[in-house]
Order: sequence, then structure tokens, then C-alpha cells
Amino acid sequence: MTQTASADATAYAEGRLDSRSRVAIILLLAAVFVVFLNETFLSVALTDIDTDLHISPTLGQWLSTGFALTMAVVIPITRPPASMSGPPLLPRLIAASVWM
Repeated sequence: MTQTASADATAYAEGRLDSRSRVAIILLLAAVFVVFLNETFLSVALTDIDTDLHISPTLGQWLSTGFALTMAVVIPITRPPASMSGPPLLPRLIAASVWM
């Protein structure tokens, strides 16, 4: 067992997170904050968007819901920031589905 693996095992046994896990959690929390902020902006501007696009409030709400669902899928599978190593998740998922 290497020294790094031993240190990781000790940290795991003690309930501590390694630095990569901390960075990943911080980035995910920042992404969640941005998503909430984005949805708040959209909900505040929804009446103006409905008026400008000449659509009903019901259709505007459906479009807002579709936007939120799309962001919930797109954000996790897009390329990770430069600080995180590894390939983006989407190509990995496509490659995995090809081999299944």
C-alpha cells in the first residue's frame, strides 16, 4: 500500500474528507447557488418575458419549468472546471452506453 493510499484510508476511517472531495463539494454548492439565483431572476422577470413574447402566463410557467429541468440535467454533465481533473461526464456516459 502506498503512502497516499494509507493516508486516504486513515482520513476515511476518521470521517475526514480529502482535498479533492472538499473541492468537489464546494463547487457543487456554488453551482447550486448559481442555479437558485438563476431561477430567482427568471421568476422575477417572468411577467415581463410573457409580455415581451406575447405569450400567456401558463405557457410562460411551462417554459420556465422546462428551463429549470433542462438546467438540472445540463449542469451536472457538462465539462468540469479546469481545477478538476478528468474528462467531462457526458462523453463518459455516452461511451458507457455504447459498451453496455
